[in-house]
Amino acid sequence: MAEQFAELMSRTYQHVVGWGTGSYFDQMVEATEKQMLTLLVDNDKSKWGGCIAGIPVCSPSKLLELDPQETLIIVFSSFFDEIVPTIQACGHIHYLPGRAWVQMQLLRVEEELKRVPDASGTPECAAMLQYKRAGLLRRAGFRWQEIEALEKAIEILPDHAEWHWELGEACEAMNRFDQAASAFAGAIQHELP
Repeated sequence: MAEQFAELMSRTYQHVVGWGTGSYFDQMVEATEKQMLTLLVDNDKSKWGGCIAGIPVCSPSKLLELDPQETLIIVFSSFFDEIVPTIQACGHIHYLPGRAWVQMQLLRVEEELKRVPDASGTPECAAMLQYKRAGLLRRAGFRWQEIEALEKAIEILPDHAEWHWELGEACEAMNRFDQAASAFAGAIQHELP
């Protein structure tokens, strides 16, 4: 899967299609990321013809109209293995499970971080990228790395109360209660209830 992922990510696609519009989709795709999708497909007929965040929702048969070489399909469903045969029957060969979406976004942020030195002229940018990285790590279930990214963001820009609060929640989830209490105190100090 790692090789397939790397190969798929080395390309640019005309269409990036999300398959599935339920809770898995909501968990995996942030509002600001939805604009990267060209369309959504879903097996639920009641959703066809509608839009989610301005993205049209269509029948899976819409895939027949798209060039398989120019289309990447991200399956936002826990039924990935059951959906793949339908994707393949439509002639498509470029597809990944929804958790790969978070990995794609994480790779993009980490590439940006490599181009932005932590201590030089753009500390705000570095801090925001670390914060964004923390959110992606949280969605991927990597709580330890999320804590590290939040700590880096706060070290650069300590006045963001919500970052302290999220650090407290992450520490609490990892049973690091002393650190959680300290982070929550930092949030209160910076005016977040």
